[in-house]
Amino acid sequence: MSTLSASNWSQPCAITTEILGSAEDFVRIWQPLAALRDSIGMGQDVLTDPLHFLASTDARRRPCAVACWMGEELVGVLFATARFVFGLPTGCAMAGDFIGRGSLLCLPEHQSAVIDSSVSCLMRRAVHSLQLCFTPAESASPNLYGLVVKQFDRRIPGDRMALANTYDGFLSTLGKNTRRNIRYYTRRAAAAGMVFTPEVSAGEYASAVERLSRGTRFAIGAEAFARVERLMELHGGTRFALRDRSGEIVATLCGFSRHGRFHLLTQNNDAGHADLSLSLVLRGLTVEHLIATGHSEMQFMGGSSLCFARFCTELDYRTLFVDRRQSITTPIKLLTSRLVGMLLAWKRPFPGSLAVLSGSYLASTTLVTRTALMPALMLEQECLAREPQAA
Repeated sequence: MSTLSASNWSQPCAITTEILGSAEDFVRIWQPLAALRDSIGMGQDVLTDPLHFLASTDARRRPCAVACWMGEELVGVLFATARFVFGLPTGCAMAGDFIGRGSLLCLPEHQSAVIDSSVSCLMRRAVHSLQLCFTPAESASPNLYGLVVKQFDRRIPGDRMALANTYDGFLSTLGKNTRRNIRYYTRRAAAAGMVFTPEVSAGEYASAVERLSRGTRFAIGAEAFARVERLMELHGGTRFALRDRSGEIVATLCGFSRHGRFHLLTQNNDAGHADLSLSLVLRGLTVEHLIATGHSEMQFMGGSSLCFARFCTELDYRTLFVDRRQSITTPIKLLTSRLVGMLLAWKRPFPGSLAVLSGSYLASTTLVTRTALMPALMLEQECLAREPQAA
């Protein structure tokens, strides 16, 4: 363990930190962690459940969570993962999903101190570059002295959408264009012989995802699919599909239910049926099924699509990009950030790993594309484009 004074607490105290890098580490603090979750009212929150967190990790994203103690009391946990490439640590880590959920477990009044302590703990270890995503964002920023920090704050479309008591009632809560499109494309899909299947076996689903991923821009890779399957097994998930006239699956969607909320994990579609908007059709039919089975809310894990984002509850979002100021990796980050800038200027593609390795040294206009702010800006521009122009 290491100790850090937290001067922004109401009275002088010392926070003791430790890295939770394995399931065994979480088991060792299971009781105080459960007590902390219950005291905050997050005992039923999936994303701060250590079992969910561990199931989301793999060989490329390994746990490096930080537990913060005040004496014998656990006062906070930062759920972070470290990035590995070919089994080797990169020194890059991330906390929180794309929308900022699941990063932090602590009382609001302790948030800044816990973040400060956790970041300092990670930076004293093997981590030199860290991205922190938070929802909701606290008004005050943590005191990350001596580090290179870039911060982005914005109110964004959220990831949770309320479901009405009836499907027609749900459709009435959507915008006119979205409601019309769902009805129109659902009729077209039905006329083309598409059939909704609310229960698909794991084996058939896996085969369909593999086949559909070959011809789409949004392919689900083997590691991502394995991660989803672990979560499905942990939570007892459900697999949905659209089939064509021959019975072949042409669109897939899966997720799991907790306390009346359906957590949508992933979706994939046959690119050859783009004219039928299968993604929209399957999502609409899934919602109709969920309402009929007593669900009251849908949560898009990792952020909703632009189609439904405007109908989700808005969130205050914050992302911090943090780097060590003095590090042997600094020259590499400066070099890769300049390379990324040049490739962008030449409109050339580049591997995402270059952006990750550049950390906070990337230009702010490039960093923002790695956050939930970019979809929010795209949605805002789309809404502005639909507004009638003044004469």
